Amino acid sequence: MFTFGTPGVPMSEARQQLESLDSCHKADSIKELAESVGLDAAALQETVDTYNAYCKAGADDDFGKAAEYLYPVEEGPFYILEVADGYYTTVGGLEISENAEALDNDNNVIPGLYVGGCDTGSLYGDSYDVATAPGSQASWAIDSGRLAMKHAAEYLEA
Repeated sequence: MFTFGTPGVPMSEARQQLESLDSCHKADSIKELAESVGLDAAALQETVDTYNAYCKAGADDDFGKAAEYLYPVEEGPFYILEVADGYYTTVGGLEISENAEALDNDNNVIPGLYVGGCDTGSLYGDSYDVATAPGSQASWAIDSGRLAMKHAAEYLEA
C-alpha cells in the first residue's frame, strides 16, 4: 500500500518502479496473466472482451465510463496490480437517519436532503479504529450512497 507514485520519481522511471513491486504482475497474454495470479483465464478474457466491445460501441454499460476515456485492451504486455485502498474518512460528520436523510441539530429529518459516504459520521461516531475495522468505510461509502439514492428517488416520486 502506498508504494507506487513516490514523490520525486520522474515519469520516465515510473513504469520501472511499478514493475519492480511484488504486487505488480505482467504477462504477454491475458491467459498467461490470469494463470500467473490464480484467476480463471476464460473469465478474465470474457471481462476484457466485454470491455473492448464497450470501447468499440463508445458506451460503457457496466460503469458508465465516458466514451473519451474508453481505450481498448488489445496488445500486451498486460498487467494486474494488487491494490488496497488506504484512505481515511470523516469522523463526527453529518448525522443521518436509517434512510440516509440528513438530520438537523435536533435530530429531525431535513426533507429531501440525503447524505452518503465520507460526509456521514453516523457509522463511527467520534472514532474510527483502523486497527479493528480497516477499509470498512469503503463499503459504507458504497452502501450509504445506494441507500441515499434509493430514498431520494422515493422522495422525488412522492
